[in-house]
Amino acid sequence: MGMGVVRRLPVAVLAAAAAVALVVWGGPNAPSAHAATPPVGSFPVWAQTSPSSFTGQLSSALGGGVIAVTTTGTGARIAESGTASFLGATTGFGQRFGSSRYQSYLTIGLAPTVPPATHGADSVTTVTLPALPAGWGFAVGDIDADMVSIDAIGGGSDPGGALTASELGAQDTGGTPLLNYCNNASPKPGSCGPGMAFPDHPFWCDTGAAAGPPCAPATRPRTVVGSGSDTAGSYDWFVPTVPVTTLTLTYQWLLGSPTFQLWIVAPAPAATVSGTILQPSGAAAPAGTVVLLEDAAGDPIEDLQDQPVSIPVAADGTFSFATEFGGYRLVVDPPEGFAAPPPFAFTAGTDPVALPALALTAILPATGTDARPLFALAGVLLVLGAVLGAVSLLRRRGRSQGRGI
Repeated sequence: MGMGVVRRLPVAVLAAAAAVALVVWGGPNAPSAHAATPPVGSFPVWAQTSPSSFTGQLSSALGGGVIAVTTTGTGARIAESGTASFLGATTGFGQRFGSSRYQSYLTIGLAPTVPPATHGADSVTTVTLPALPAGWGFAVGDIDADMVSIDAIGGGSDPGGALTASELGAQDTGGTPLLNYCNNASPKPGSCGPGMAFPDHPFWCDTGAAAGPPCAPATRPRTVVGSGSDTAGSYDWFVPTVPVTTLTLTYQWLLGSPTFQLWIVAPAPAATVSGTILQPSGAAAPAGTVVLLEDAAGDPIEDLQDQPVSIPVAADGTFSFATEFGGYRLVVDPPEGFAAPPPFAFTAGTDPVALPALALTAILPATGTDARPLFALAGVLLVLGAVLGAVSLLRRRGRSQGRGI
């Protein structure tokens, strides 16, 4: 059986080859759909409710909860397209959750400058979280000329108190290229200059400045400290090992006029979908047949090259993929000589979806004409010819018998 894993708007994707997994996931507000490389997570869809507050709508597969964010940082905004900066499939984050390309994220600055300082004051961003499944994660990006400390409240060893550094679950700390999203990226985020090296990465200073260089700038424990150079792509990420209800991110200046980025992601359950494509004779679909996935409105899901995602049909005519809960349309794309059945609408939910067998229509190669009416007419003519032949034979026999009387 051909196998793919599919995810809905507004994400990033790999084009699928035969028997290669394909993943698609997403949220409700994107103009087109994109998919993400496996394994994948589900990202919230962000809305800005004031200059200093945001909501992040989770997918129905995660219960549809809402993340609330407030900040004292200036210039806070949603990066809608998710293309200027993203955590690609080659990053540590991307290897776990899939590329965040096409996923929106938040970008937040320092608080307003307090004279006589010449730079912004520390900003505080508070993230209030609904219940999230185990294995969810978050990332802070563009941490180079700045630093951000992380305090979390939840179900840690000190109930109601701050999580320990180990409970925050820092990942891939202290090295590149996993901690720089510009390294080995293809495609490369728009903020990463072409033909440049990106050796920068941050440092996780779980005990603050007490850890010594390069953590000396840290004034608080559990701080991601930048290298002190204004570069691009440096990030760190976390997968908490205990439930978290509140994150507090205190953002501090090192040099320049920095901002930082925030991504939140959670693994989501998927529905499995399978079906069969047949030839008019009932045999398995011909080689080269693929199925395309559209959203309920008929908009195609696209891959990282902005091409429609195609799920190959196996030699026995079967196909299979997994997708986030929701409404979809399946479109069959057969090879030359066949016409597709009408698009088939279906809903993916908690139970596996077994689609009814879909049959192709034969087409005359030279004219592109639907061959079924001609085949039917040919059958009628054959029958009529047989009847007329029988009648003619009876008449001849009758005449012969008449002459013999």
